[in-house]
Amino acid sequence: MSRIPSIVMQCLSLGGLGRWEWSADRLRDGLGFVLGILCLVSDFNVSQSFAGEGAPASGVESESESFLLRSVEKMSRAQLEEAAAEILNLPESAFLAMVPEQTPFISTDCPKCGKLNLARGVDYRNLWKFEPPNKMECRKCKTVFPSATFASNQTESFLNQLGERVDVPFYRDQTGKQFALSGGLQTCQNDWLESHLQVLGRLYQLSHDEGYVRRIVLALYRYSEVFPHYLIRDRKVEHLDVPGRGVVNKEVFFYVSTGGPWVRQGKRFSQRPSEPDATEKETNTPYKWTEGPWGWGIWGAAFPKNLLSAYELVMASPEFERISMEKGVDVRKRITEGLFGTAVAFLQEYPKWYHIHNNNTGQVGDIIRAGRILNKPEWVHYGYQWTQKVLEKYVFSRDGAFGESPGYIYVFLATQESVFKALDGYSDPVGFVGEDGLHLENLGRSQAVAFLQKARAATESIRFPNGSSLPLGDNRHDEITDPLSRPGAL
Repeated sequence: MSRIPSIVMQCLSLGGLGRWEWSADRLRDGLGFVLGILCLVSDFNVSQSFAGEGAPASGVESESESFLLRSVEKMSRAQLEEAAAEILNLPESAFLAMVPEQTPFISTDCPKCGKLNLARGVDYRNLWKFEPPNKMECRKCKTVFPSATFASNQTESFLNQLGERVDVPFYRDQTGKQFALSGGLQTCQNDWLESHLQVLGRLYQLSHDEGYVRRIVLALYRYSEVFPHYLIRDRKVEHLDVPGRGVVNKEVFFYVSTGGPWVRQGKRFSQRPSEPDATEKETNTPYKWTEGPWGWGIWGAAFPKNLLSAYELVMASPEFERISMEKGVDVRKRITEGLFGTAVAFLQEYPKWYHIHNNNTGQVGDIIRAGRILNKPEWVHYGYQWTQKVLEKYVFSRDGAFGESPGYIYVFLATQESVFKALDGYSDPVGFVGEDGLHLENLGRSQAVAFLQKARAATESIRFPNGSSLPLGDNRHDEITDPLSRPGAL
C-alpha cells in the first residue's frame, strides 16, 4: 500500500469533491478519497495499527439462531434451571441419540398441509415445533412427525467429505415432491441441543456444580465422532408465487454429494492450488461458496461456534478426565481434533485468497477463538497473519477505495472488529514460535479500533441527507438507514 494513495493525489489536483461529476465511478472514488485521506491523516500503517504488539522471533518481523440461545445470557437463575431440567430429565441414551448423525441444517416443508419452510433460522421454527427428544409438529396442521402416514419411502446415496457413501431417507409424495423429514428432525434436535448445552454451561459457571457438566462433555464427544462424517449441504433460492403473498423467495437447504475437497459426486474437478497462487490470486474453491457441513450461511459460517462456547464454559471441569477414564480415550483431545479441528480444517481448505477477499470474515475470528480456547496457537497465528494482509490486499487495495458497496463495508467493519477482539490480549505459550517465525506477546487492539471508527465515520460522511447510503453495486439505496442498526454502531 503506497504511503499516499494515488487517488488522494488525483483528488487534491481536482480541487475537491465539489467539482466531481456524479457518476458511479466518481462516487466510488469519493469513498476512496475519504478513506485515503483518513489513512494519511492518521499516519496509518497496517503492521503497526493492526498487528497489536507481536514480538518478532529470530529477527523476523512481525451462526444457531435459536431464540433460547440468544437469550441464555439474559435468563435468570430460575429460568436457567427450568430449561436445564428439560435436558437433565431425559434418559442419557435418549439425550445422546439427539446428536445429529448428519449435517443438521436441512429444510423441509410439511407434506400434510403443504406449509412452506421459506427460510433459515427463525422461519424454520415458525413451521416446526420441536418436542424433545425426537418429534416435530407442524404448527399449522398439528401433524406430528415421524408419522406412519408419511414414513420414509425413498433412500438416496451421497458421498461425504471423506468419500464415504451415506444413505439418507426421504418421503416422496404422489406428485414426486421430496421431503427431507429425517433431516428436518435432526435440524430441530441440533437447534435444541445447542441452546440447552449453553444453559448447562451457564449454570455450571454460576454454581460450579459438576452435575451440569457431564451431558455437555458427552454431547461434544458424540459430535466429535459424527462431525467428520457429515455431508456437505448447499442452499438455493426459489421464487414462488404464493397465494395472498405474491412472489416470495424460498431458501432451500439440501444435501449434496461430493467425496472430498475439489471432488463432485466422486469425480475430481480440480486440485488445490499451490503457493503463492493460493494466496495471491483467485483460483478455485474446494466446495461452492454456499456449501458447508454446518450453519445456515456460506462456507465461512461452517464453524460450530455455539458448541465451542459450551465447551469454554466447562473447560476447567475435571469431568473431562472422569469421562476419559470411563471411555478409555482422551475425550478432550477427541473433541478438539474430531469436532473443532475438523471444522477449522474445512475452513482452511479454502485458499487464503478467499479468506482475504471476503467482506464477511467471521470465520477468521472463529479460528482465533478456537485456537485460544483449545490451546492451538497456530490457529491464532493464522488469524494474526490475516490481519496483516486483508487491508493491503483487499479492503484498501484500490487506491484507498473499498472494493465493494458501502453496505458491505459495514459488514466488513463489524466482522473485522470481532477478529481484533478475538486477538486482544493474546500471548503465545512460553517458547512457542509459529510457522510464520513469530512469537506473539500481549496483542492489543486499541489502535485498530480507533482506525475502524475512522473508517466507519468516512462511510457515514457520504450518506445522503435522508440517511440513505449511496446506491452502488448490490447496495440498496436504503441500506441500514437507521444508525443504531448499522454493524458496529456505538
